[in-house]
Amino acid sequence: MSEAPAPSRRRDRGRPHRSSGPSLAPLPRLKVPWAPIEVLTPEQVERIVQAAYRILEEAGLEIRSAAAREVFHRAGALVDEPTQMVRLGRELIEAQLAHAPPRFVLHARNPERHLHVGDNVVNFGPVTGAPHIRDL
Repeated sequence: MSEAPAPSRRRDRGRPHRSSGPSLAPLPRLKVPWAPIEVLTPEQVERIVQAAYRILEEAGLEIRSAAAREVFHRAGALVDEPTQMVRLGRELIEAQLAHAPPRFVLHARNPERHLHVGDNVVNFGPVTGAPHIRDL
């Protein structure tokens, strides 16, 4: 008499088996050869920038992290601890923007999958965080 096969502990519920084969080859770095489409006029862009400065100077940002508020305070921002509001002066914003690089690399574990940001490079990759989370 033959023995019944031992029951499998795997619960695949009829799903197809996932391949453990090689992953996809990295995509080549694509660059857009054309200038960006200018949807807004320079005057419209300037109005948006001035409105953003006004919001950051007058209304400010609610920063719930005490450590982050301390960083803003050390950088020269006006911090109201009771309301947790941080107001950024135009000079502070412009000084920090002067340090922003025109391009940077988001490093992946696999160097072939680094994301290069800037220089009209088109990227295909996951986001670095949940896009629907805006405050922790």
